[in-house]
Amino acid sequence: MDIYRAIKEGFPSSVQACLSLLGVSSEADEAFQTEFACQFVDEKTSYFPYDLIARSSNSDLQYVPLAELGAYIAARPNSVFFSGYDPAKLVDGAVLYVVERTPAGLLVPVHCKVWRGEKYSEQVAYVADVIKLGITLHITDRTGVGEKVHEDVETACGSVRAQGLTYTNGVKEKLIVNLKSALEDRRLELPGEDIALRTELHGLQREITAGGLHKYRHESGKHDDRVWALANAVYAATSAPKEAEIPENFFSISGGATSGGGAAKRF
Repeated sequence: MDIYRAIKEGFPSSVQACLSLLGVSSEADEAFQTEFACQFVDEKTSYFPYDLIARSSNSDLQYVPLAELGAYIAARPNSVFFSGYDPAKLVDGAVLYVVERTPAGLLVPVHCKVWRGEKYSEQVAYVADVIKLGITLHITDRTGVGEKVHEDVETACGSVRAQGLTYTNGVKEKLIVNLKSALEDRRLELPGEDIALRTELHGLQREITAGGLHKYRHESGKHDDRVWALANAVYAATSAPKEAEIPENFFSISGGATSGGGAAKRF
């Protein structure tokens, strides 16, 4: 039963209340269509099936507000914290995720920030403030306009803790496969309150190009910003050494992400 029929039959809510719950403004938004209008992306084309997303969701997890994040990190000296940032301004939203790696190796998203149309300078200032709270490794999508944004983040925080990735098909494949593996292996939990993240995960589609390469896409008018920001943070958490401190030469000897002005880390 969709929300329209439920309201008609006496359910004590409204469409506007549902939109507010999701943090979206239009009934055409994918999150609203999936969660309240019973319109689902075909499981055959979705790279993240619903059963995997549902199994990984934890209704007890709640994001920590920025004002409390520093104290949260300080109170967990045996955990290591990572972040991922997908910058945008006009068409898409920008997203920052902070992921905790517990002593047991469990990955838990503990903070999420979404921007819609805010200036890059405001985004960078926020990201820099978060990194300075005790982030061990941060990764920014430096593709396109992200190049300058990454440089600004790097300048504010230092190249060891702030790294950048230039997205190619191969890099995206690495990030998404790593994210899915973390879910499949039950190493990553998803906050039950983040309905938009669950919707974007299920809406991500994987295609094979004529050249045999994998390409990821979402439907026109939809979003996947949360997916890539989380993928960046999870890649940081799964690729960094287990020690709380990353040696200065880590990125020059281990291979992987590309940092402006620093050594190239290749996949």
